[in-house]
Amino acid sequence: MCKSSRLVPLLAFLALATVPRAVTQTVPSDSTARWEALIHSSQFDEAHALCTKWLGAEDPAYHVEAHKCLANLMLADASVVHLEKTNRGGMLRDGVYPAAADSAVAHLNEALQLAPTDLSLHQGRLAIWIRAGRYTQADSALAKSLRLLQPTTDVELWLPYGARMFYADQYDAALQYMTTLSRFYPDDHRVVANIGAMLTMLERDEEALPYVERAVELNPEDPINNWNLARLYMFLDRLEEADTYYRRALDLDDGNTAEGRERSCLYADFVAEKLEEEERAHSIRQASCKAQR
Repeated sequence: MCKSSRLVPLLAFLALATVPRAVTQTVPSDSTARWEALIHSSQFDEAHALCTKWLGAEDPAYHVEAHKCLANLMLADASVVHLEKTNRGGMLRDGVYPAAADSAVAHLNEALQLAPTDLSLHQGRLAIWIRAGRYTQADSALAKSLRLLQPTTDVELWLPYGARMFYADQYDAALQYMTTLSRFYPDDHRVVANIGAMLTMLERDEEALPYVERAVELNPEDPINNWNLARLYMFLDRLEEADTYYRRALDLDDGNTAEGRERSCLYADFVAEKLEEEERAHSIRQASCKAQR
């Protein structure tokens, strides 16, 4: 039997994307490279001296760069491993000392006063709060950023941070983050679907249903949206509807991938256990379920 889980396969945002740098360079790129190289080689005093000097420059762009540098310096030697409470119990994870996170964000906030549309500052602030395990501050920072930037930024720039919370087993925090994101991107199927998936992970199935159904409505050709809806109908014991959407998801999917074969295997389990059609389940396993060969 294939391993089954309440873990609903989530949408593309769960493949962590590389966070982009600033949209534009406000100082010569070699200036950024200088302090990055110094910090990378643990020459912290030299980096501090260089960046502090820039605070006295006439060009405000160098003030922004100085604060970026000093924020990174605050974090450079502030890593800590701690036990964090999660929705699945607890886990050891890398973080940063609270005072270092506060100081780093303070520098980014100073820079934002001078360069309020610098995307790297907004994303850096989010990343710091998440690394520090301060998810309420991350959600607040997201709302502040989107009130300013949402008309000019794509949702894909913000989705990876929800993924980081999810992979840290912080389902409540990820749900709150995605809910805030939905206020600014209400018709993005990835946002809607992931709210439904987070609620499903938290076993709040009735609350999840309208979101998962809405995701299929917004993007009916997405196999994962259809698969998520099938899983949720199964959890709600609405088996005929579950079977319909399982079939639809598999029709839309590439069954030749490892993920596609695994989904076929899970569908065979559903047919055998829930629909009690062992003969049909056997045929599906013979045709598609790698684990049963």
